[in-house]
Amino acid sequence: AESVPAQLNAAAAGSLFNNANDFPGHSAAAVFFGNPNFNTTTQASQQPLVTSNEPNNPDITQSFTDDIQGEANNYFQQIYAQPPQPSMSIEQFLEVLKRFRDSTEKKQLDVFACMIKNLFEEYNFFEQYPEKELHTTALLFGGVLREGLVSGTPLVVALRIVAEALKKEPGARLFNFGVVALDQFKTRLKEYPRYCQNILPTVSRNLPPRLLDYVQHGIREEWPPSHQSAVTRSVTPACQSASVVSQTPTTFVTSMAQSGTAKPAPTLNATNIDTLVHATDKEDSKVAVPPENIVEKVAFLFNNLSQMNMLQKVSEMKGMMVDEHLPWLAQYLVMKRVSAESNFHNLYATFVTALGNRTLNAIILKETYRNIKVTVTYKILLRSDKAAANFSDRTLLKNLGHWLGMVTLMVNKPILHRDLDVKSLLLEAFWKGQQELLYVVPFLAKILESCQKSK
Repeated sequence: AESVPAQLNAAAAGSLFNNANDFPGHSAAAVFFGNPNFNTTTQASQQPLVTSNEPNNPDITQSFTDDIQGEANNYFQQIYAQPPQPSMSIEQFLEVLKRFRDSTEKKQLDVFACMIKNLFEEYNFFEQYPEKELHTTALLFGGVLREGLVSGTPLVVALRIVAEALKKEPGARLFNFGVVALDQFKTRLKEYPRYCQNILPTVSRNLPPRLLDYVQHGIREEWPPSHQSAVTRSVTPACQSASVVSQTPTTFVTSMAQSGTAKPAPTLNATNIDTLVHATDKEDSKVAVPPENIVEKVAFLFNNLSQMNMLQKVSEMKGMMVDEHLPWLAQYLVMKRVSAESNFHNLYATFVTALGNRTLNAIILKETYRNIKVTVTYKILLRSDKAAANFSDRTLLKNLGHWLGMVTLMVNKPILHRDLDVKSLLLEAFWKGQQELLYVVPFLAKILESCQKSK
């Protein structure tokens, strides 16, 4: 059913934010965000929202031509597309929004406004979204706030949508949406102290501790201590940590169910990369690290890699990577990218193939096996507390399994017994019990997914 937004005056806005004027660019006398459901039909124009007069701030009330609507929809289709259809990453989508927002061309400004409007209007249908698509939307929604793509009334509307979602029961679909979206723009919470103050009673018992820290410290307009440690954490002494931008729906649903304020819980990262880092430290598996400027360039390269600029990025990588640092590159790729960003596996596999370096290919495969083995050894088969199933580690193993299948079975390379005894792994998990099977069976299933593309 379609619904018309309820009208709230500035005092009602203050009930959530204490003062609507606390927000950058917000000077509207009234805002519409009581029930943040926006429909895409003519009803929106019958009862318009109050909009901001700021340059390039999207007018989320205007109607758009079929041409503009079609172009906006095309971008959304790419972000939800499944291979082999052309797809677009969250970061690429956000870059398009930035470019259009800063454009001087009316058409691009209209497409930007239409894309923002469509994103907000979809809130009315989030309950009907499949889990994966809802998760993607949460990442996108939070990314819009993180990048400061809206201000004024649209900003208030967006923040209200997240606040409303966080009021749902823990584990509910909209609650999970709210948590993932909040995690995406947590570094901006210190800009909204009264927003943090007002959502704190709602979220204090349900957010993961590290995310709750951002809300609590946001009240004091500061970052939590964990923010600095997250920025400086590295895989190897000179390798800066790359931020994780993806997470499987299973991970954020189950981690919310198990998190609380009394004990540490995994953050909303796609995987528990600390598992690999800790195991690597135990094995003393250090590698020669490139100079810091090269490390930063590699991270920047992967952050901006796409099918469209593939050849350019391949050339850049060849120009800055020497043989001595290939083991580091393999470790970085597997530990920091592959293990956390399963939605980019096809892109990374294409990139590695385009590099055409057989030595690197062999090292990457070896590193993949090593990470699988340390995950299985340290976190599953030797786990002493069988009830403490870590779903981040489970997702980690699934991501590694998917990647292993892509670089072996999908390109018609066998998984050799000496590299990974798959049969024994399954039997050992079977005899140890259900908890181990919860890890091993999905892991093997992810490997076998690639068989459909092999010869």
